[in-house]
Amino acid sequence: MAFQRLKQLFRAKAPRWHFAIAIFASITALRYFGLLEGFELFTFDFFLKNRPPEEFETNITIIGIDEPYLENVMINTQDTAISNLIERIYDYDPAIVGLDFFFSQPLKSDRAALLNTFKQHRTLIGSEKIFDPNPIDAPVNLSGLAAVNQIGFNDFPIDKADERIRRVFIGASTTGRGKDFRESFSYKIARIYLEKYHNIDVENGFFDSETVRFDNVSIPRISINQANGRSNYGGYIAEHIDGVQTLINFRSGDHPFRVITASSFIGGNFSEEHLRGKIVLIGKFDYETARTLQTIVASNSLANENSDRATIPVYGIEFQAHSINQIIGAILSGREMLWSFPESAEYLILVVASFAGFLIGKLLKSSIQGLLVLGATSLLITTFSYLALVVWGLWLPIVPAFLGLSITGITYIAFYHSERSWQALVQERDRALKALRDERQRTVEWTFAAIHSGPLQTLSDILRHVRDRDIAPPEFLASLESLNREIREVGEHLRQEIINPEDSLYLSQGSKLNLTHPLHELFYEVYDATLKRDFPGFKSIKVRTVAFDPVDEKYLTVELKRRLCRFLAELLCNVGKHAKGTTRLSVICQAQGYQYTLTVIDNGIGLQSNHEGDGTRFCRSVASLLKGKFTRRKRNHHGTICELSWSVLHAPFLSNESPTIPFSISGR
Repeated sequence: MAFQRLKQLFRAKAPRWHFAIAIFASITALRYFGLLEGFELFTFDFFLKNRPPEEFETNITIIGIDEPYLENVMINTQDTAISNLIERIYDYDPAIVGLDFFFSQPLKSDRAALLNTFKQHRTLIGSEKIFDPNPIDAPVNLSGLAAVNQIGFNDFPIDKADERIRRVFIGASTTGRGKDFRESFSYKIARIYLEKYHNIDVENGFFDSETVRFDNVSIPRISINQANGRSNYGGYIAEHIDGVQTLINFRSGDHPFRVITASSFIGGNFSEEHLRGKIVLIGKFDYETARTLQTIVASNSLANENSDRATIPVYGIEFQAHSINQIIGAILSGREMLWSFPESAEYLILVVASFAGFLIGKLLKSSIQGLLVLGATSLLITTFSYLALVVWGLWLPIVPAFLGLSITGITYIAFYHSERSWQALVQERDRALKALRDERQRTVEWTFAAIHSGPLQTLSDILRHVRDRDIAPPEFLASLESLNREIREVGEHLRQEIINPEDSLYLSQGSKLNLTHPLHELFYEVYDATLKRDFPGFKSIKVRTVAFDPVDEKYLTVELKRRLCRFLAELLCNVGKHAKGTTRLSVICQAQGYQYTLTVIDNGIGLQSNHEGDGTRFCRSVASLLKGKFTRRKRNHHGTICELSWSVLHAPFLSNESPTIPFSISGR
């Protein structure tokens, strides 16, 4: 059944599909030209900001060069002061020391001291800035392999949509040539740490040879369009991508890293375990002079812990700590890195979301129900996207999918609501026309039934006497007067019955039945009224047997009771007209459990023909309506048995709009 309904959906008229195609094309165009990128980035930031806090990172310690430290060492130049600080840090055997610090122009003697520090400690990594504006060289002029191994660039890509930083370099080239490729500061520290202290070498990625892999973990690379160098990755559409970049998964929590100010370190206010075997990062922690970056995280600075953290940009050294942490965390503890589907899969998600909106609008009959389901589905998509980012690091393009679902859903809910409203009006009109046709048919039936049960029966008796030449003129005149009176009564009977058709039935001789009375009482009234008529078959009856058991009426409507009463009247009229010589008449309605049998037995001349006239067809129609059985047969010697049987277990629940049953009965 579900498959058939889906087939019907695809067979819908073309204009209905045009809505979905137009909506999909519009959203695709908005996304292709990057007009949705700002909304995507906002949603991305919102999800990352509202993640549960993570445990404290113990592998990285930040030593912040604060203003009190610089004031206390003014007797020396910055180069000498930093060199002394590095030497003291190495006294505690750190794994790697990263120096994210730019110097003013040093003296030759100071430069020599700093150069000697780099040569003495091969795990000391310095930084440089290689991209415009204002490139800055490394603090020392290392040469050859030492420069390659101990210097990394600390440039960072900025999103032009809002001037925030969400990406980090793995490596890049300033000239575009492979020989000039350089590693970033954070990646170099993470690589050396994993190689020297965990014996995990770097290799090319499994599925993407242009990225790097540690053991079985590849660093997701932001893919680009080779023709124009622009990204099409997650929410990024129009960003220009240089080198190898990845999304940065900032560590959540108020204090993700241990921070020791340089003045506290010199004063001995720290534990040796905070440095031994750790990655130690050195950088400025002075809000006035340090480099600060706009990201989704706030500064971990102890110096600013009394300030409004939401307004404090993250320090450059803290940004590097987050960059390093996401790499070593992914390899050593399985922490997820951020990634996204290929472009084709993202557009497939948009197609599925738009089709879901169409299904909601098409299948749900109520507009309120459709809007509720649409809202619940949108919430489900949003929740799933949030969990995908938090649990698996998967950045889904939720904004295009949300727009595709909601706009398509609302459009088709409105469209089909309008269509269903129109269909309801058409159906209401059709019901009204059908009711009018049924009423006309019922009026025709009532008219013929009234004429048949009265004037036609009298006329039939007159014609029989005329053919037999056994009627005297006075009797003939009396019969005609009776016929005239009955014809005139028909109009009044019909008028009364049409005015109140549900609870009354008019028989001949002015008899009126109240159909709200029990059925067995109505049968008695029909029996009495019919046998008072002047039919030859009634004149010879000497023995009458009448018994009507009560009938369970919860399955019988007023209309069906009307038909049963007419059914009994017709059977009795047939006895009066055709069963000549009848001396015994039995009329019995007997109940046996759930089974009922209405029987009329006479001992007249019996059946003269097997022809079934309108009367027999009427009786069979009543039996069919009751899901019962009607039989008419000869008795063993003479006479006729007519029997109607039905069961209340099989009887239908009928409305007052019962199927039409013909009343044109002219004979047995």
